[in-house]
Amino acid sequence: VSQSESVEVTIPVELHGEAPGTSEGGLLSFALHEMTISCPASAIPEHIVVNISDLHVGQAIHVGEAQLPEGASAVTPESEVIVQISRPSGAAAAEPEDGAGEAEPELIRKDKEGEEGSDD
Repeated sequence: VSQSESVEVTIPVELHGEAPGTSEGGLLSFALHEMTISCPASAIPEHIVVNISDLHVGQAIHVGEAQLPEGASAVTPESEVIVQISRPSGAAAAEPEDGAGEAEPELIRKDKEGEEGSDD
């Protein structure tokens, strides 16, 4: 690989700063721990820094908003969320990644299994 040739590499994402949204009662969700970029082989960064110092409740930072090194471009879709601050809506229900809050309602519906297809 030539030093000037462009290569695709997966780079870790690091969060820097303190999000004001966490002191406003929001929950920080670090969703994308690494991203793929295309850059010159001679300029591969060790990590991508994402500043969360202006992140409030209800806001998110997407791949397209991340500051990449000069000459680099994102391969990871720009619409993917790197980090967000969400409002807690209750105990376990505020954590959709966990799936635990969504599992219990499914068990309640399971009792109606014999009625499947009768509505259609």
